[in-house]
Parts: sequence; C-alpha cells; structure tokens
Amino acid sequence: MAGLVKPALCHFDGSECGGRDNDDRFGGPAVRLRDRNRLQALFPSKREGAQDRCGHCEVGEAADLHEAHADPPRPSRNTCRPTRPKFHLPVRLNARVTALRRVGDQFGASTSAGALQAPHVVVATGPFQIPYVPAPAQGLDASVTQLHSSEYRNPDALPDGPVLVVGGGNSGFQIAEELAAAGRRADLSVATKAPMLPQRLAGNDLFWWLTRLGLMRVSVTSRLGGRMSTRPDFVIGSSRRRLKAAGVRFRPGLPGADGRTARFRDGTTLETGIIIWATGFRPDYSWIGIPGLIRDGKLVHQRGVTGVPGLYFLGLSWQHTRGSAPLGFVDDDAAYLAGHITTDAQATQPAHAQPMPPRTA
Repeated sequence: MAGLVKPALCHFDGSECGGRDNDDRFGGPAVRLRDRNRLQALFPSKREGAQDRCGHCEVGEAADLHEAHADPPRPSRNTCRPTRPKFHLPVRLNARVTALRRVGDQFGASTSAGALQAPHVVVATGPFQIPYVPAPAQGLDASVTQLHSSEYRNPDALPDGPVLVVGGGNSGFQIAEELAAAGRRADLSVATKAPMLPQRLAGNDLFWWLTRLGLMRVSVTSRLGGRMSTRPDFVIGSSRRRLKAAGVRFRPGLPGADGRTARFRDGTTLETGIIIWATGFRPDYSWIGIPGLIRDGKLVHQRGVTGVPGLYFLGLSWQHTRGSAPLGFVDDDAAYLAGHITTDAQATQPAHAQPMPPRTA
C-alpha cells in the first residue's frame, strides 16, 4: 500500500501503478494497522460516527482511504471517507507483478493484467513478502493442521482442539489472546522476549508519543538508530499478565518437532493437532531480473536509491528511519524518492523539451 503514497507526491502524466499485492484490495480481513492517526494524516479524512479505537485501523478502512484518493469517489463500507480532491491515479488492482526487467533504457513489468513499461520504478512491496515457517514444521505429521499467521482468520475457521501458537511478536500475542477469548486452549511459544508497550500512555496513543519524542524519525545512521534497528520490534497493546489471566500458557522457543509432538527449548513437550506459525516474513526479490541489486542476500541501496538508474525501493524496514516501514510514516521517504525521480526525469528530457534559457540583450 505504500506504493500509493509515492505516486500521490510524484504523479507523472501517463504513468501507471501496478502492484505485487494480489489479495482483494491490498490485504486480508485479519489485518489491523496500528498507526491509524498517521494513516489519516497521509490521506486526510473525516470520521463519521465511529469510536476511536486507540489508533487501530482495520485493513478495509485503509483500503478505502487508498482507493478513494487514487480513484474517483465511490461508496465506502467503512468509516473513513476522504474530503480532499482525488489524485485520479491509474491504479491497476489485482495486477500482480510477476517479473521486472530492463527493456532498453526503460523497465518492463510483466503483470497478471498485461505488461507495463516505464523509465522509473518504485518497488513498494515492503519487508513482509514471503511467509516464513521454521524448519521444525517439516518434522510434524500430516495430520497436524499447520498454517501461517497470514492465513489465520478467526478461531471458528480452525478445527476443534487446543492450538499452539509459535512466535512472540504482535501477531502471536494477538492470535493467542483471541483464541483464549473464544474459549480455545492456547499455548504461546516465545523464543525471544520482545519489549512490550501499552497502546495508550497518559491518555494518548503510543504512536503520538513516539512521534512527539522524535523516535519515529531516528535515522538508522545515528547511534540510537543503530541500536534500535538491531533489537526486536515492540509488542504493542498486549500483556503477558492479561494473556495468562485469560488462560494462555507460555512456552519457550520451539527448536524441534516430530509426529504430533512439539519439543521446547526447556526439554518439555506438547502433543498438538493445530499449530499457527506467527513467525514473520522474509523479503523476496526473485521476481526482479536485474543484476547488481542483492549482495550477501541483502538489497543494496541508500535510502531506497539503488545503483541501477531509475530503480527505487520504498517501505523497507529501517530504510532510513524507524518510520520507514509503517504505512503511516512513509511520507518522508516517498518525498525523498519523488525528488530523485523528478530530478532524473528533468535531466533525461530530450533537448527540445528543455525550457529555453532567458535571452540576454
């Protein structure tokens, strides 16, 4: 979704916006975005009869905001409706990009809805592309129901029985709590304890504080940013005490499994028939057929600007600051890339298209 922020800042006539998102309208129904207020700052709107949920934003609301500011107005299923003029960006939904390559001095993108060609490309797929499932999953019996957190929808969609949730991040805590609230027996395996913060502090949303304190704008090149970028992300709005009170049992990390038995780091075991892997994602650039982008398994760039002229990235974790990946804070990086693209486009215009210098007497 970050891809729509850049075109709004840098709208070249005749350009089109394709997407790697192949879900209907950018995401699945289980997604919640925590930085609602910042999202609304990027796409200003008014709230109509909805109670503020501490900055949480359902994915449907986020999709409505993006669609409404990209396309002509349409009825909204949700509570956020835009009030500013629209950008009328030529967005192609359900047009998954399957390949990106060089075509002469331009780029060619193959999509499920046809081909696109452009002199500049911004890859705004973000850091969460391929669901990651660790090796112990391979040792489990076929009778064990396994799914990644990206496939989880609600407790009723699961088979009956206790559930083991593996992963100590936001998704793992939220899913385990929802299962317990639905009366399901839930165990939560946490390998590394992440720092935990409440969603609200002293009457204000956490992201209000992080923004006011400047922590969302801390650069990765600073001493503080360097330390922050190597530590686990915060778990926001969840509480170990609250989950324990709801009946969730905490387990250590899961280094191995076989049959229907999960084996934990402390030597204990658990017989289970359902496992949800809330173990995050990995980037995937295999669809980009352009050499020189990846070194030692990592994307080579400087604040999203690659060594390939005309190719840029947006929405990466710590691309420049703590706020580079969260949707509500990508505007700084988007504006930075837009400036690069504008300068490059002006420099490569044909000579007859360049403005004439003023005449002198």
